[in-house]
Amino acid sequence: MNILIIYHRVDFDGLFSGSIARKYYSEVEGIEPQFLGWNYGDNLPGADYLLSFDKVVMVDISFPPEVMKVLGDSGKLVWIDHHDTAITNSINYGYSEVPGLRTNGIAACELCWQFFYPG
Repeated sequence: MNILIIYHRVDFDGLFSGSIARKYYSEVEGIEPQFLGWNYGDNLPGADYLLSFDKVVMVDISFPPEVMKVLGDSGKLVWIDHHDTAITNSINYGYSEVPGLRTNGIAACELCWQFFYPG
């Protein structure tokens, strides 16, 4: 399985979130994922590139709603985030049912741990 982990590259919450996702896929699933650090304002990767992966895991970050909707509709997206605006956008643009965890007020790295290592 070809997995891409996209993480917020400019803060420790994003870095730790990406590390937790990597730990899970490497140790539990036996898969070495690829990584993409991204920050708001960076160039967006193309949809063809993103959809070339079997799974796209986004942690502590989200793309513009139009891109998130395409990824969500593909069935390939797992999204873990805690930013209120991103969560609201997911409801308004119709991708709030994407697998993952989204809760405002809890660090993304804690949400990642809860998602990948429940219990």
